[in-house]
Amino acid sequence: MRTSIAVTMAAALMAAPAMAQDQRPTMTPMTHAQGGMMEMMMGGMMAMTDSPDLILKLRESLELSESQVQRVKAIQESAHSGMQQHMMPAMQGMQAAMKLLEAPAPDFASYEAELRKAANHMVLAHSAMARADVDARLVLTAPQRERLAFARKIMAEMKDGMMKDSMMKPPKDGMMK
Repeated sequence: MRTSIAVTMAAALMAAPAMAQDQRPTMTPMTHAQGGMMEMMMGGMMAMTDSPDLILKLRESLELSESQVQRVKAIQESAHSGMQQHMMPAMQGMQAAMKLLEAPAPDFASYEAELRKAANHMVLAHSAMARADVDARLVLTAPQRERLAFARKIMAEMKDGMMKDSMMKPPKDGMMK
């Protein structure tokens, strides 16, 4: 048992830098406000894609069977497809909403309607990814789920530590922006 925990920890530590990298797709140019809103929505999305992606990255340390690998891959592909069908309409809705604010006297009812449409697509995308997260974990045996949970905990602690370190460092030019 200790050996498998050590292997899982080592795999998690090796996978953490890759998981911490920003792997989001490139989007069309946005205003600062649009980028911030999408960043907030995508942050939750990327966290939910962890299970299928992480399970496949840790397949050796989790000791997955070939059948488990194929099932998780199928879940991952289906989830990404489900998410992507809603991401473009969500981004387009956000851009349409922001465009409405450029008018001299913006129509806030239309602005809110566009935001609601975009948010609805984000809800549907998040739901697809949440289902994939749960479904992928259900492919695992109880001991494999425990190892996955342990690896995720280590990665979260590492990410929190990196975030804290980066927030505590003064800007390179010494000026606050």
